[in-house]
Parts: sequence; structure tokens; C-alpha cells
Amino acid sequence: MKVNEMVMVIDNHKGIEKNFLCSFENFVKNHMSNACENFWEVAEMVTELEHTKDKDNAFCEMYFAPNKTMYARFCSGVNELRLFIAGKLNDGMTNVFEEDFCDKECLDVLFRLGISTDRSMAASKWPHYEKLESDFTQGEIYHNFNGSDYRLIEKYSGRNMLLMDVHSGQFVVGVGVDCFARYPQGEDRQSSLCEEGIEWGSGIYLGNTPSTINFSQLRKEYGIEKTIDTIDDYRASLNERFETYYTLAKNESISDSVREAATNAMYEEFGTGKRDTFITRRNAGEYDSGFAGMVAVEKNRGR
Repeated sequence: MKVNEMVMVIDNHKGIEKNFLCSFENFVKNHMSNACENFWEVAEMVTELEHTKDKDNAFCEMYFAPNKTMYARFCSGVNELRLFIAGKLNDGMTNVFEEDFCDKECLDVLFRLGISTDRSMAASKWPHYEKLESDFTQGEIYHNFNGSDYRLIEKYSGRNMLLMDVHSGQFVVGVGVDCFARYPQGEDRQSSLCEEGIEWGSGIYLGNTPSTINFSQLRKEYGIEKTIDTIDDYRASLNERFETYYTLAKNESISDSVREAATNAMYEEFGTGKRDTFITRRNAGEYDSGFAGMVAVEKNRGR
């Protein structure tokens, strides 16, 4: 069994919540079928449970009686699993973790991961990390072992890159990014509990408003510095900046506020949100005044 195949269940009975873990099959058979009156209700509830995979902190709700309600969601990863066992996902009510209610295969996963059920959140054994080779492709989404997923917005160098949390829209420069396989001690990459993800030596967090971020300065500070000697070099740098804004503005998987901020920044700097219009204006030299300013600065430095 994999971590993301487990169902985290909160059983609320008379204001006391009991947390436990079970497989999808047993959850449907032993719990969901008792809350639903017919097959169609079961099908609807299964669909709602499946949707919890795509939403942070979203639980589907099953009503049994005025004083009994059950909530459930698929586990998204080891970090969320620890929080659930510790009662950090409950709504402040009195809650306990009921090991006796859990499926044996779920408890086996906890044992292999070294996760205690005593709510201390302490690990009895730490996982093994194996470094992997990765080319890191711009636009791809990478999982971080902190529990978040990040889209690679721009590579500055081999291991320095601009990333964006796909859920919150938070931008971060990852310095010294590496890819790892993580699995329990005593196992290997063939383990059902093996995860692949990225880690960085340090992260510079920039907020989630593109218009307040100096992308040019980030490229200079964390990338292999590109010299701009000709008008073609300058126009190429404009392409990169426009594409960064455009990609964010059109990405429906990120928050509306981030998309709006990217759109505003694009219009403010380039006067358009259309790629073909930008290319036409760029080729016509409408943005070249910025290059003239750079040349003037370089001449002054040489005096």
C-alpha cells in the first residue's frame, strides 16, 4: 500500500472525534455503504472522495445521524499523515487517534515509515535519501518533501531556479536544488513507499505578486550572467520576461490573484497580453528605448 492510497477518516460522535486510517475498499464497504441508501449515493460519495485528491484540506462529509458525522479524504503524503495522526487536521474538538480502528495494512505503512501513533510526531527511524540525476525542465511540476508542489518557472543555472507553489502562488528561488528518492530504511527504490522529490540548500521566498518581483535582478544574482551587447540580445531578454508573465497569466492551475498580477505586469511593461502583438511591436523596435538606456549607462561606466 502507498501513502496516497490510504483514507484518513474522522468519526465525529457527540462532539468527540476519532481519527483512523483505512484502505479505500474497506472504507466503502464498512463505512460509506452504511451512510448511503442506494448505489447511486455510494457512487456520488466515491466521486466526492476522489476529488479530495485535488484539493488541500478538503474532506468529504457523510451524515449518519444528528449526533454522528464522518469526514474522509485521501492522504496526500507523509507530512499530512503525521499531522492527521497528531490531530492537527481536526477542528479544535476533542479528538483521539484510534489505532484499533485502523486497517492492518495502514498500520504496517506507519511502522515501515517509523511514524508513531502516540501523537508525539517523533520519528523512530529516519528515511533514506538517494540523490537522482535530473535535467529540470521549465514548466514541469516537481514535488517537494515539505508537502508542496512547485512549477519550475525559470532556470537560472544548473541548480538555481525560480519556482512557484502551484497551490498558493508563492514564488521562491531555490538555490542548490537537487532531486532525491526517499524511502524507508532497509528498503530500496522499488519500495511501494518510495517518493521522488526536490530539496534545496536554501530558499529565497518572494511572495505571490509577480509585479513586485525584479526578475532581471534575480537572473543576474542567481544565474549565469548573460551579457547584452546587441539589440538582438536585448530583445531576447524581453522575450524571456514576456514569456514568464504570459505563462503565469494563462496558467489556470494557479490562483486568480497571481494570474491577475502577472497580467497587470505584462500590460504595464509591454502594453499587451497577446503574444503576436508583442512580437510585432518587438520586431518594430517599439521596446528598443530600453536598450539605448543600457548602452548609455555602459558608456558612462567607461569614462
